[in-house]
Amino acid sequence: MTSSVFASDRFARSLFFPGPDPSRPPPGADDRWLEVDGARLRVRVHHGERARLLVCFPGNGEHAGSYDDLADRFTALAGGIAVAFCEYRGYGQSTGTPTYPDLIADARRLVAWLAADRPAGAVALYGRSLGSQAALHALDAAAAPPAALIIDSGFSDLDAFVARRGLGSVHIGDRDRARYQVLARARAFAGPLLVVHGEADEVIDPDDGAALASGPAAGPRRLVRVPGHGHNDLFAAPAHGRALDEFLRQVWPA
Repeated sequence: MTSSVFASDRFARSLFFPGPDPSRPPPGADDRWLEVDGARLRVRVHHGERARLLVCFPGNGEHAGSYDDLADRFTALAGGIAVAFCEYRGYGQSTGTPTYPDLIADARRLVAWLAADRPAGAVALYGRSLGSQAALHALDAAAAPPAALIIDSGFSDLDAFVARRGLGSVHIGDRDRARYQVLARARAFAGPLLVVHGEADEVIDPDDGAALASGPAAGPRRLVRVPGHGHNDLFAAPAHGRALDEFLRQVWPA
């Protein structure tokens, strides 16, 4: 059996950039922990008492504490929601060593765990950059599908994703392609999907992300391209916050 490039050490070393985070939860937030095989994962939940929850999977190099300064902006969406910022193995205060297969498996466990005590329609998913893959693979992880999905600076091209690792010529086997390709997952999702991408993104081609909102789809799709902003400054664009708020207000009307 051919080994998976996605499970290899060299792929993990080229992909992940974990860093520590000694921060404590700010007012209105608390840290929660999920035990998984070989690791303990932290989730920082802001205003967890609120009825509707947005589960967020951050970009690479980010951890739960990276979003403390943005938490008020997220929790104000749609008139007031709870927000859970998840971590990957080895990031922030989470333990373990990250691999791509574990990122996907852990995302599914996290969504199932966070959604377990909430009614159908009360949980939506958000994935930024690398986190877009976590969110897309977790669409069917809970008992009920998410109320909505937001992809922020995400990607759909598996070959381009591997090429960005700089590993030279790498063959993606049929099994890996079937397992990790997300375009079909996005198109099969029957709920509302918002894709937001900076037109000046220098890391991920905007057309790569836009493909998630194009083509035949089971549910409503919206694509927002933000002019003049790239991969790492998208939060500074007023259009970014407006797009998320308008979208979630339609999903969760007052």
